[in-house]
Amino acid sequence: MSFAASATAATSAVFLGSSPDTNNIGDLFSELKQAIQSVLEKLGIGDEGAGSAPQAAERKLVQSDNAITADPLGVKDAYDLQLYREPSGDYTLEVHMGVDFNFNQGTDPAGNALQWTEQEKQAFMADYQKSVEEVWDGRAIRTAPDGGAVKLDIKLDTRETMTGENWNIDVVRAAPGQFVRSYMSPSTNSASLDSNDVIGVNKGAGDGIIQSGAAHEFGHMLGLEDEYTGGAHVDDLDSIMNAGSTVESRHLQNFSDWVSQALR
Repeated sequence: MSFAASATAATSAVFLGSSPDTNNIGDLFSELKQAIQSVLEKLGIGDEGAGSAPQAAERKLVQSDNAITADPLGVKDAYDLQLYREPSGDYTLEVHMGVDFNFNQGTDPAGNALQWTEQEKQAFMADYQKSVEEVWDGRAIRTAPDGGAVKLDIKLDTRETMTGENWNIDVVRAAPGQFVRSYMSPSTNSASLDSNDVIGVNKGAGDGIIQSGAAHEFGHMLGLEDEYTGGAHVDDLDSIMNAGSTVESRHLQNFSDWVSQALR
């Protein structure tokens, strides 16, 4: 018997030999609901059966790894990785990194002390995250064996006070346009920036090509070396590890290799 025929039979069974009475209409609907539910059970149709909304597919954690050592700089505990398979069949590689900021007083060219306000600290951390994500987030890493695309998702946790962080960054307050040397120390998971490092500037890569110190130093925090000092990519001025802001496939090779192992 079809579902429609069964439902019709159930309805007839409820109303057969009786005239609808407005005083008993609630009872009739209750009996009808029970009769239809009985038919559904006989047909093997439950809450997940026909007529129910399909269950949404869930993202699935495929692999995770904490305290990654990032090469070629050999940075220990540089970040954590989590690989997810999305309902679409594509993959997301989340890079989790905790960054503890220490905000230090600076001095302007005239020798005047430069202090941080709480508002300026919060604004810097927000701008730091934006500068990094604009360059690194959402990059295509590789294609999985099943054909799914694998993309990068940068997950930064930035605070002034943190325990269990991956990185400690000192930030010196600088005057507008003032330059204070920025650097990263792989052996101590620490870095030094100035308050202007979240602002993109032209560093010689070409007209309209800018780079923020924050995005470049983040590349070091991922284990990457400078390319402007020499080597095979010294002339690739557009590279984020040179003078530009372009993330090349070579910059994502560590992630690609890790994903390849995770999906074996």
